[in-house]
Amino acid sequence: MPTPILRLIPLLLAVAVGCGAPPGRPAGSGDDAADDGEARIAVVDLERVLAETDRGQEAMEEFARLGQGLQEHLDELREALREMEANIEAAQEREAPEEEMAELLSAYQRAAAEAQREFSTSQQRLEAYRAQLTGPLLEDVARIVRRIGRAEGYDLIVDRGGLAWVEPTADLTPRVIEVYREEEGSLGPRRAPPRGVLGEDAEDEGEDSEEDGASGAVLGE
Repeated sequence: MPTPILRLIPLLLAVAVGCGAPPGRPAGSGDDAADDGEARIAVVDLERVLAETDRGQEAMEEFARLGQGLQEHLDELREALREMEANIEAAQEREAPEEEMAELLSAYQRAAAEAQREFSTSQQRLEAYRAQLTGPLLEDVARIVRRIGRAEGYDLIVDRGGLAWVEPTADLTPRVIEVYREEEGSLGPRRAPPRGVLGEDAEDEGEDSEEDGASGAVLGE
């Protein structure tokens, strides 16, 4: 798709991490900010986490593959409409019978309406797919962020995206990546992607229904 892949990945939600001890002041902490009452705020660059972890890379590659497939599908619909337009023009030039022209025009109108539905829902299908593909990864990252935040007394941790400047010492991205890499092996298999995003026929999906049964249960399909 024309839109860069990372722009389609949702921003990490702001994570309020104070819990148990007063926010930003865990028991035993000698942090100066905690002593003077200033809030501790840090950032995590989610795009970098996705780009520098195995699962993030797999998700982006799968999403890019789907985006390309969806674009090709839409291009095929456009080409089919252009061919039908050419046939209508040719029929007009040879003064085809009125009944034939009516059939050509009716077929074109049906195809155009179907193509319009595909165009209007393609982005929605892509976004739904992205959410299922990246959701588990984002949940894992959020858990790591909360764990670090609570352990070190941060009041708020937000996504780095969109911020003009951040003090390097406030950027927890390298540590989040390190922890995520250490825990990737214990996270279990990556969820299978949902079917039907490219508008596959229900008949085609049914052929693999038994094989996809387990993954469908996981995805709540």
